[in-house]
Amino acid sequence: MLQVHKNNQPIYLVGHSLGGPLIAQMALDYPELIDGLIMVAPSIAPELEPNEWFRAPLATPFLKWIMPRSLRASNDEIYKLKPQLEALLPRWKDIRTPVIVIQGGKDSLVHPGNADFAKRMMTNTTVEIVFVESMDHFVPWSNPELIRKAILKMIMP
Repeated sequence: MLQVHKNNQPIYLVGHSLGGPLIAQMALDYPELIDGLIMVAPSIAPELEPNEWFRAPLATPFLKWIMPRSLRASNDEIYKLKPQLEALLPRWKDIRTPVIVIQGGKDSLVHPGNADFAKRMMTNTTVEIVFVESMDHFVPWSNPELIRKAILKMIMP
């Protein structure tokens, strides 16, 4: 799909929360197609993922069967996240496209230290951190202007 739609135009990806590792994976898989990444409150550092003991039992067939579909889907995503992030560890250095990370200090869902992780791990590109101490996890709804500014900065450096 990206190859079809690129049409000699730059492609910038924006990913919020679990979208952060998703767009990173896309930049790794298609480096020739992706021109920039904007990660918003990204969950990317495996060591910062909470150890939620209840996730494993919720992944068992019986409990999956009795829980609501929305909770089942959410648990499946979160339960598998840490091993997926660990698999990405040796590849972060391979990202070569510019990156902007937007992170709030009051984020209770994604540890704010993920911004520092991005800067530390993506060593072969520029990583700009936009850190707002008073901001929470829901940046796309609480501060869409910040994302808009990051997009404009990315496309018009």
